[in-house]
Amino acid sequence: MQKIVLMAWCLGLMMGCSSVWILCMRHEQIRVAHATVLDHPKQTSSDAHLCPECPKVNCAARCPEQTEIAPAVTKRMTMKEIFAHTGTDKLTRHAYHRYYDIWLERFYGKAGLRMLEIGADTGKSLSAWAMYFQTPPIIHGLSYGVGKPDYKGIACGLDKTTCENITVFFGDQSTPDTLATLVKDGALVSAGDDITIESQGWSRFGYDIIIDDGSHVPEHILKSFKALFPVVRPGGIYVVEDLECGYWDTSGATIYGKGLPGAGIGKTGSGNSVEKFKQLADVLMRYHIGFQSLSVFGKQVDHYIHSIEFGENLLVIRKKTGAQVKEHPNVQGTLNMVNKNNVASWQKQAQSTNVF
Repeated sequence: MQKIVLMAWCLGLMMGCSSVWILCMRHEQIRVAHATVLDHPKQTSSDAHLCPECPKVNCAARCPEQTEIAPAVTKRMTMKEIFAHTGTDKLTRHAYHRYYDIWLERFYGKAGLRMLEIGADTGKSLSAWAMYFQTPPIIHGLSYGVGKPDYKGIACGLDKTTCENITVFFGDQSTPDTLATLVKDGALVSAGDDITIESQGWSRFGYDIIIDDGSHVPEHILKSFKALFPVVRPGGIYVVEDLECGYWDTSGATIYGKGLPGAGIGKTGSGNSVEKFKQLADVLMRYHIGFQSLSVFGKQVDHYIHSIEFGENLLVIRKKTGAQVKEHPNVQGTLNMVNKNNVASWQKQAQSTNVF
């Protein structure tokens, strides 16, 4: 026996019948009928028998031909599910899905999204990003030291619908030439291009997201951030993974065959990138302490940072939007509370440990 569940809404005698939905349940299928009338029509004598009051079945009889089977709802995969499907160690070793589900959410579905991951390895994480965004986005990777695997083939084996948008560059992230290639051929920024926040060219160049999962050597991390953060689009993010290597200070400690000189907790040189990024917390205070020129990585980097967030073994640095660049705090009454000479000395000391 067929069961019909009727739900009807009208706006009243003065407004007429605005819309009616009929949900028909037949053999576990849901059919939807939607009838509409011109916005707020006046009721005529010929309509009176259709919608004299709510609810009435005849209101829907105007458009019976619009009855159709409702489309199936596709469940969106979580980052944990995607990482598990692709087999990346971002899940199995690091459990980074706890952060990416939050950090990447606002980029989901963004048209024209562009991202770069340093450290393509076998292409598993590149495939994960392609599966997550689905837009499809433009995804670039940088690979070094693992030969030249067929990244396209690997990605297509995991997800044929988005793999064609993946491009992989090859090179050492610690070298100026490789970083210049990522800027010019990856971010599409050429010498002389305006890459200030107010630039009109961000729709065609730059990256919304950059993720450094490369060599994990702190000095390489810092050099890459200095070179690439300027090409992050306004409102974009820069993520650095695997910060743990900056703490490996036992004799003979290496990562991918590279030594880690100067590593150790609290070390302020090039051996621990965490300590250098911590200095950005002080730079973010510059307006509140009356030292607007305060900088460590340079104004093209520091003065466009909106916030920095540390997680377990990774961090995210968010770039300001155009509106956020123009908005500054008004704290004139307390600026005389800060000794500017001490701030200047701190800045000199902080910059003396730069490796870029």
